[in-house]
Amino acid sequence: MINIPNLIQSLNSIDLSKFDAKLAMTILSKRRDILIIIITVVVMIFSVRHIFAMANERKSTAQSELSELETKQKTALAFEAKQKEFDDFQQKIPDGFSTETEVIKSVVGIAENYGVRVLFYNPKEARKEESFALQTVDFVFESSFEQMLNTVKAIERNSVNLQINSWKNTSTTSYRYDMRATPKTSDNNVLQWEISVSSIKVKK
Repeated sequence: MINIPNLIQSLNSIDLSKFDAKLAMTILSKRRDILIIIITVVVMIFSVRHIFAMANERKSTAQSELSELETKQKTALAFEAKQKEFDDFQQKIPDGFSTETEVIKSVVGIAENYGVRVLFYNPKEARKEESFALQTVDFVFESSFEQMLNTVKAIERNSVNLQINSWKNTSTTSYRYDMRATPKTSDNNVLQWEISVSSIKVKK
């Protein structure tokens, strides 16, 4: 079998400077059959070179397309893995409250369980994004430190995705306790507290 690349390389290495054109023309004019054979061979050689060049070009194009497909496949697999990871994460997120009323009822219920008196609450404007909705309510409580600490811990342990943003004691020395609204506690050191609570509802 003829090795086409080696044949082309051999033909390219021929030194045409020593070629006697006049002698060749004299011989070919007498032997037209040889001329036809030579022309046929030359045409065949150029045809083979063209075909070889086209094959190399197609091979290069195919390799480039294959590399691009492999890159896209890796990207698609990485995306699927991240999507699965995100879906699993969403499944593990507790289902938050979608309205401020639900947040208020839940926090008030927890506070009352620990004898904390709810003096005031103020719902904030809901923050709604494409993937989640955030409900925030500010409360003013009245209780002992122990009662408030237990309430805070209970809110943080809840399974409905409540989050405490901040809480602080706002009592002053001039603050007077109202005996008519005695909380359920034997602790007479009643203080006033401000607490901000949020709930995130993730859109699944």
